[in-house]
Amino acid sequence: MPPELELWSRELLQGQVMRLRSLGGSMIPSLREGDLVTVVPAKTCRVGDIVLYNRGDSLIMHRVLAKFADKIITKGDAAARLDPPLNLGDILGRAVSYERQGKKFSLNSLRSRMCGLAYCLTVSWIPGSITLLAALKRLGREKLGLGGPFRNFKAAP
Repeated sequence: MPPELELWSRELLQGQVMRLRSLGGSMIPSLREGDLVTVVPAKTCRVGDIVLYNRGDSLIMHRVLAKFADKIITKGDAAARLDPPLNLGDILGRAVSYERQGKKFSLNSLRSRMCGLAYCLTVSWIPGSITLLAALKRLGREKLGLGGPFRNFKAAP
């Protein structure tokens, strides 16, 4: 693990509050690249929380979608796929707020968690739905003998 990631992980495990810059676009619109995120140490979380965990050589900040006895399912708000399951002990911290253009926003409220969760679930549903609708549309055209959107179309008398 790179030294700075090891330092951040150690600081969180020792109870220090950390402020990290968000990188990448997996958490858009909740977090954008460059946002300054405040992360508090946490060994527990709620569905809808944004958690920080270590995966290989990087720290990842994604939303909790489901929580079981000792497993957690996470996903980036803008990602199409779920992350591999985490153990509860893998969580280093929980994002509680962020700063963007000098303004501070809470991530700790029920409204923030539920809006983020709704968006996160919708984003994963849209690509699959578009593929399904396209397949159904193709199947329907073939069964009806339509080569194009309105080819061989006749208005009912």
